[in-house]
Amino acid sequence: MLLQQSRHANVRTGVAGVLLYVRGSIVQVLEGEKVAVDAH
Repeated sequence: MLLQQSRHANVRTGVAGVLLYVRGSIVQVLEGEKVAVDAH
């Protein structure tokens, strides 16, 4: 359910990205309009 809500919100706001977990570190990269990305 969380995944579906996130996908819907991302499409609605024009935000795309990736979340990585490597060796205990988490990195999130978002792309889209600055206003939309800053709101996340």
